[in-house]
Amino acid sequence: MGLKARRRRKPPPLSARTVELVDGILIVVQGLEPPSLNGRGGLIRADWRARRRRLETLKLVLLAARPPRLYARRCRVHYVRSYAARPLDADNLAASFKLVGDALVSIGVLRDDDRLELRPAQRPRGGRGPFFTVAIRATAPNP
Repeated sequence: MGLKARRRRKPPPLSARTVELVDGILIVVQGLEPPSLNGRGGLIRADWRARRRRLETLKLVLLAARPPRLYARRCRVHYVRSYAARPLDADNLAASFKLVGDALVSIGVLRDDDRLELRPAQRPRGGRGPFFTVAIRATAPNP
C-alpha cells in the first residue's frame, strides 16, 4: 500500500480595491488574512525573515489597490478581519493590525502609525474566504 498524496487546497483568488469615501478611504482585500499574535504561523513565533516576507506581500497587495496618500495628523482606522473557526480575543485582534499598519506607512498611505485611533472588529468568513478591510478617516487636519 502506497501513501496517498495529499491534495493541496487551491488558494483563494487574491484581490484588492480602494473605495474613496467623503472623509477618507476604504481598502478591501480578499484572499489574504493578516497573521495574529499566537497560533500556527503567528507573529510571536515567526522569525524576522517570515515577518519580512509577510510585510512585503502585504505591501504589494495594498499597492495593487492603489490607495491615495493620506497625510493627516491623526486618523481613525476601522479594521475588520475575518475568522474561520472561532473569533480572536481582543489582544490578538488588535495585534493582527501590526503588519497592515506597517505596510500602510511603508507605502506612504499614512504618515505614521503611532497616532492612530484603532477600532478593530471581526466577522465570520462564511463562504467568502479570508478577507480584511481597512477604513481610514482623518480626524485632524493636515499641519
